[in-house]
Amino acid sequence: MEVNGTPLVPRQELTAAPYALFALDADQLDGLDSTAFLQSVPVPLTLSGTSATHIIRAENAATTADAVAVHGLATGSSGTTYGGWFESASDSGRGVFGHATAGSISPTYGVYGQSDS
Repeated sequence: MEVNGTPLVPRQELTAAPYALFALDADQLDGLDSTAFLQSVPVPLTLSGTSATHIIRAENAATTADAVAVHGLATGSSGTTYGGWFESASDSGRGVFGHATAGSISPTYGVYGQSDS
């Protein structure tokens, strides 16, 4: 029996395809075992580094009112809680820096605070 000129008899044993070897590391990403990656978020989550610009960057391109890039929320109903805490250890550092880059159509604020009490 022949199909497209290839004889199909006698029967031949199937052999593994070279690319089937990749199944041996299916639980790996770029050669790293899956256990090398974050399994759960530790509390507190600490990220550190020595970048000259920033360690974490949050960016929100929404154009709706009250869109934020970083939102900290403390949900404790008693005690002194903080939605965010920013700190600088530099002699000339600032705990918080704000820069409003919008035009002058309405007032803009680099840093704005509000209290309900």
